[in-house]
Amino acid sequence: MDGDRNPTSANLAGKQTLSAKLDCHPFFNAALDLAPNPEVGSVYIASYVESQGCKFTIVFHLMLIVGSIGRPLAQLAISVFNETTPKDYLSREMNQFWLNGTTVNIPGLDIKTPEGHLSGDIDKLVVEGRIPDKNGLQQFDMRLEMLPRGPVLPNLITGVIPFSNGVNYEFALPRMQTSGKMTVGGTEYNDITGWSWLDREWGSLGPSKWTWMNIQLDNDVQMSIWDEQNDNKNPDSYVGGPRRFATILMPTGELAVAPVAITEGDPWTSQDSQRTYPNQWQVTIPGWADLKVRSLRKGQEIVSQINAHRVEAKAEVDGIYDGKPVKGVTMVELFDLFPLFSTL
Repeated sequence: MDGDRNPTSANLAGKQTLSAKLDCHPFFNAALDLAPNPEVGSVYIASYVESQGCKFTIVFHLMLIVGSIGRPLAQLAISVFNETTPKDYLSREMNQFWLNGTTVNIPGLDIKTPEGHLSGDIDKLVVEGRIPDKNGLQQFDMRLEMLPRGPVLPNLITGVIPFSNGVNYEFALPRMQTSGKMTVGGTEYNDITGWSWLDREWGSLGPSKWTWMNIQLDNDVQMSIWDEQNDNKNPDSYVGGPRRFATILMPTGELAVAPVAITEGDPWTSQDSQRTYPNQWQVTIPGWADLKVRSLRKGQEIVSQINAHRVEAKAEVDGIYDGKPVKGVTMVELFDLFPLFSTL
C-alpha cells in the first residue's frame, strides 16, 4: 500500500477540519423528521422579514418535552423585534400540558397549541403564532408561509451531535422563502416578505448550557455554531464537558466541520431574571473565519415560567471569512438549563 506514510499524529495536527460533499444523510431524513417523535423535540424558526419600510425578526420556538419533567409539556416561545424602531420588542413563553389545549397529529407535522400552530411538509410550512398580554388581548398575531429552498445543513455532517450527557439529532433548513401577514401592536402588515431559518432538533434533554448561532454571511455561506459549556457554579456537574464546533454549508452544497472559539464581551444584567448575559462575541474558526458578532439590542430575553430564561438575540456579523471581508446576520441563543434542573 503506497498511501500517505506521514505519522498519523502529524496528519491530525495539520488538518483541523473535516470536509465532505454528501448525496445522502444516513442518520436522518429531513422530509420525514420534521414531524414529532417520542423524544424531546424542538422546532426553532427565525424569520427575517420586511413590510411597509420596517424590518422584523420573529422567533417561533416550539418544544415538545416528554420525559424530563414528569408530564408531557408543549412549550411555545415567540418574540418579535422591530429592527427599524429597536425599542419595539415583544416576547413570551407559553407552556401547556398535552391533552389540555394542545394537539399533536401524527403522522406528519401538525402541532397546535392555544397560541400557535405549525403544520406542513418539506415543500411548504405554515406557521401561526400569537402573543397575548396578561389580559388575553393580542399584542402580536402572525400567519407565515415558508417554502424551503436549497440544501439541508446537517450538524456535524451526520446530523448527530453530542449534547449534555447524551446525543441529539439536528439539521437546519437555512433558506426558506417566507411570506404572509401579521399584526403588531394594532398595526397590520399584510405584505410580509423575507427568509427564514428552521432548526430541527430532538434527543436527550438534561442539565446543560450553551451558546448557539446560525450565522448567515453575505457570500451565501451558512453556519451552525455550538459552544456547549460547563455549569459556572458547579463545573463538575456536567459530565460531558465543553464542546465547541462549527458546521459550515458552502454555496456549492459542500459541508465542513471545524473547531470554534467564542469570546464573550459587553455584559448586561436583566431586570426581569437577574441573569447576566454578554452582548457581543468574537467567533474564531481557525483556518476559516474571524468574526465579530454584536446584538442589535440588549434585552432580547425570553423570561421563562419554568426558570429556563434565555436570550434569543438578533445580531449583526462583521469580519473575515477565507481571507475576505464579510458581513452577515445571526440569531444568538444563550440557554442555561442548570438552574431549571437544580429545582426538579
